Amino acid sequence: GANTAPIVNAGPAQSIVLPATAALSATVTDDGLPNPPAALSLNWSMDSGPAGVTFADPNAAATTATFAAPGVYVLRMTANDSLLPGSNTVQITVTDGVPELAPIADRTIQLGARFQQLLVGRDSNINDTLTYALTTAPAGAALVPSPLIDWTPTAAQLGINMFTARVT
Repeated sequence: GANTAPIVNAGPAQSIVLPATAALSATVTDDGLPNPPAALSLNWSMDSGPAGVTFADPNAAATTATFAAPGVYVLRMTANDSLLPGSNTVQITVTDGVPELAPIADRTIQLGARFQQLLVGRDSNINDTLTYALTTAPAGAALVPSPLIDWTPTAAQLGINMFTARVT
């Protein structure tokens, strides 16, 4: 019989939250022609999306994709039997994860000593601007300059003082 193009299914649509990766699993069927080579070349590519995508192995039917930014991406699996290509797309919706503060250990300081603590926020989207706030803090404590907590306790503040910070 005559050679027909490979039949490709790029898999179901997915929604992921950064920094997760999408697990891609395409299925490809072919008639084995032409012979030679009686083999398929496979390739994942990005049809559309707001930023770049990196494939762990762009030439494997099953691989992972890592996304640079949130948005809607359309990825294409193309199979070629050396004469005819076949392809199919899959939509991956990538949403931004919430930023997180790095943990801070409890500290003991001497009365009258200055307390300074740098807040460190992590966000899966490197393009996000992080905003820091002190939601609970003793009088006189401030983010000066943000994200640095700066505080010198007074005699009236002897004892345990709680700080609660937020990053958005």
